[in-house]
Amino acid sequence: MKEHYLWEVEDQPKEKTVEQNLTTDILIIGGGITGISVAFSLRNSKYKITLVDQNQCGHGVTLRTTGKLTYLQDDIYSKLTKAYDKETSYLYFKSQQEAIQIAKDNIETYHIDCDFQELDSYLFVTDSKNEKKLEQEKEILQSFTEVEENEKLPIAFPIEKAIQIKNTAVFHPLKYLLSLKKICKEAGISFYEDTMIEEITPKDNYFIASTGKHKIKAKQVVVCCHYPSFVIPFFTPFKTYLEKSYIGVVPNTKKEKISAINLDSDVYSFRSHKNYLLFLSETHKLSDDVDYLEKEQNLKKKIEDHCQEQPLYLWSNYDLMTNDYLPFIGRIDEKHPNLYLATGFNTWGMTNGILSGKIIADLILEQKNPYIDLFKPTRSINMTKLKNDIVNDLNTAKIFAQTKVKKNYDFYGGNAKIVTRNGQKCGVYIDKDGKEHVVSNICPHMKCSLIFNPTTTTWDCPCHGSRFDIDGNVLKGPSTYGIKID
Repeated sequence: MKEHYLWEVEDQPKEKTVEQNLTTDILIIGGGITGISVAFSLRNSKYKITLVDQNQCGHGVTLRTTGKLTYLQDDIYSKLTKAYDKETSYLYFKSQQEAIQIAKDNIETYHIDCDFQELDSYLFVTDSKNEKKLEQEKEILQSFTEVEENEKLPIAFPIEKAIQIKNTAVFHPLKYLLSLKKICKEAGISFYEDTMIEEITPKDNYFIASTGKHKIKAKQVVVCCHYPSFVIPFFTPFKTYLEKSYIGVVPNTKKEKISAINLDSDVYSFRSHKNYLLFLSETHKLSDDVDYLEKEQNLKKKIEDHCQEQPLYLWSNYDLMTNDYLPFIGRIDEKHPNLYLATGFNTWGMTNGILSGKIIADLILEQKNPYIDLFKPTRSINMTKLKNDIVNDLNTAKIFAQTKVKKNYDFYGGNAKIVTRNGQKCGVYIDKDGKEHVVSNICPHMKCSLIFNPTTTTWDCPCHGSRFDIDGNVLKGPSTYGIKID
C-alpha cells in the first residue's frame, strides 16, 4: 500500500527553490513545526530571515505525526526523575504545558482553523505486570497536577488500568503550520523549498550553507532538521537513536474523543480527529532486524481485530530519540555561539517543536527563558545517558555489520534484488515494464548497506533512516547525497 497521509492539504502553494547565492541574517534549515515556530517567534525582530526546506514545508515528520498536544508522555516523568531528579522532571512538565498554551494562544489570537480540540489524555497498561510502572508515573504526576484513575478508555479497547489528565489537546498539524507560515511571509520572511543543505561551514563571524550549487551566507543558523547529520560538531549518530512506528486511520463511527498511549512493550497510541481514529503500533528501534512489510501487516491485523475496519490511511514515521530522554534545543557549543539546534523530541515533536521556537528565539534575542539550561545540547553527561549511549551505539554497530555480511542477492518484495556488478554492490528495482533501476546499495551518510522497502518502493537505511527513490534520489536524510550510479 502506498503511504497516504491524513494531514495532507489540497492546493498547498509551492515555494521557489534557491537558484542563486543568498545573504541573510538568520538562516533556518527545516520547514516543519520546529523551523516555522522559530520563524514565527522571530518574525517581528529586526533580522532578515530565510527558511529553506529539503522538500515542501510541513511534508517531513510533521506530516506523519499523530498531532497530539499533551504533557502525558509515556513514563517520561519517572525516567527523568531517575536519570536526573524530580526538579528536572517538573521543569520538563512545565515546558510541555507552556508549549500547549503557546499553540492555544496562537490559534485564538490569529483565528487559526486547525481543528484544535481540547480533551483529556490517558496513559494505560494492557498487562497487569506494568501496573506498578503506571502507579509510579501517577505518583510523580500527582505532585504536579490533578490525576484521575480509570478502568477503561473512551474507545472499546481492553486495558488493565489507566490514568487520566486534563488540559491537553489535539489538532491538525499541517493546517496550524501553514497558518503560521502565512503570517511569517506577511512579516517579510523568505521561504525556499526543494533546497537541501549539504554542508555548513563557519567562516570568520558568519556561516556558509552550501546547497551544492549555491551558497547561503548567514550570521546565524538554526538547524531544525529531524536528523541534522551535516552539523559535524554535534555528532548526532552517537547521541541518539531512531524509532519507527506505523500508523493507520479508520472511521470513528461512534465519534469518541480520545488521546491515549500505553506503557507496555507492545506500543499502542490513539487519537481522534473528526470522524477518524488514528491507531499507532508496532514501534521498534530502527536498528532492530525486522521486516518492515511484516510490521505493516501486523498493524493492519491489529486494526481489523480491534476496530473491525480496514485502514483508510496508512503510513510510518521515524522519531529521533535521545539517550537521556530530553530534547536538544539551543546552542550547539561554545565555539559556535550563533549555530542553534532543535531535534531529538522523543516522539513528542508537536509540543517540543513549538517550544523550540520560543527557546531559540529567546536565545537569539538575548531574552531570559527558564528552559535554556534544561534542553541545551551541551548539557553534562549522566550515568543514564552514558549507559544508553553505549547500548544504542552497539545496536547501530550491530545492524551496520549485519548489512555488510548478509548474503541477500535474491528477489524480495517481489521486484527488487541486491547484486554485485563490476565489483560494486548495487540495488536493482524492476518496474512494471521490466525496466531495471540500478543504484548503489551503500548509504552515503555512514556507509550502511540499504534494504528495499516494498511498501514505499524505496531503498531505506536501517542504521539512521535515510531514504532514496528507485532512481537514487535522496528523499529523506540524514544523507544529503543520492545513490545514483554514474
